[in-house]
Amino acid sequence: MESRKEALDWMDKEEEKKKNRRKRRTAATAVAAVTSAGVVMGGLFSSPDDLMNGADGDDAPIPLADTVTPDAGGAGDDDLDDDAGDTEDENRRRGGLRARARQWVRQWPAGVRALVGVPLWALGWLVITLATAAWNGVFSPLFGTVLGWVLTAAALLGAFALTGKAMFPDLPLKKILTRQNFLALLIGTAALGIVNAVVPLFWDGYGKIAGLVRALGSAALLGTVTALFARRENRRRKKLAEKAAREEEAEEAPETMDEALARARELADSVGHAVY
Repeated sequence: MESRKEALDWMDKEEEKKKNRRKRRTAATAVAAVTSAGVVMGGLFSSPDDLMNGADGDDAPIPLADTVTPDAGGAGDDDLDDDAGDTEDENRRRGGLRARARQWVRQWPAGVRALVGVPLWALGWLVITLATAAWNGVFSPLFGTVLGWVLTAAALLGAFALTGKAMFPDLPLKKILTRQNFLALLIGTAALGIVNAVVPLFWDGYGKIAGLVRALGSAALLGTVTALFARRENRRRKKLAEKAAREEEAEEAPETMDEALARARELADSVGHAVY
C-alpha cells in the first residue's frame, strides 16, 4: 500500500510538472505572437496619430494625369514615356504589401484601433527602439569594451566551474558556483576593467601592454579564487572526516569494567522485578 501511494504521488507530481511546462510554453508563444504583432504595427505606422487619423488616400495610387505636366516648350513622346514608366513604378511601389496592410488596419473600427492597435504600436515602437539602440551600440567603443569584460567574466566563471568540478567531482555545481565565488570573480573582473580604463589616462604607453595585463590579471584572479575555494573545501572535508572518525570511535569503544557492572546490575534488577 505504501509503495502504491508513493507511485501515485509521483505520477501526480509528474502530471503537475507537465501542466506547468505546457502553461509556460503557451505563455511564451502568446508573448512571442503579441511582440511580433507589435513590431509589425510599429513598422506600418509612424505614430498613433498615423494609425488613428491617417488618410486612407495617402497609400492610393497616384493618377497618371496628376503626374504628367507638359513643360512650356512642349514635351516629346520620349519624355512622356519616361514619365509614364516612372509613375507606373511608383504606383506599384505604393500599392505593395505594406500599403495593403496599412489600408487593412485602417478599416478596423476606431475602437478596435484605439484599444488594440495603439497598445500594439507602443509595444512595437519600444522593441524597435531598443533593438536599434542595441545594434548601434555594437559599433560604440564603450559598449564593445563593456561587452568584452562581460565575456571575460563569463569565461572565468566557466573555467572556475570546470576546475572546481575536476578537483572535487562529487561536489554539486551549485556548491562550486556559490554566491561568494561568483561575487569574487565578478568584482575581480570589474576591478581589472577599471584598471584598464583608468591607467591609460596617466600612462600613454599602457596600451602596448594592456592585453598582457588583462591576461595575467585574469589568470591571477582565477588562480586566487580557485585556491581559496579549494582551501575552504579541504578544510570542510577534513572537519567532516574528523567528526565521522570520532563518532565511529565512540561506537566501537570497548566497554569499561564500571560500565559492565552497571549494565549487569540493571539486568539483575529487571529480572528480579519480573520474577516478583
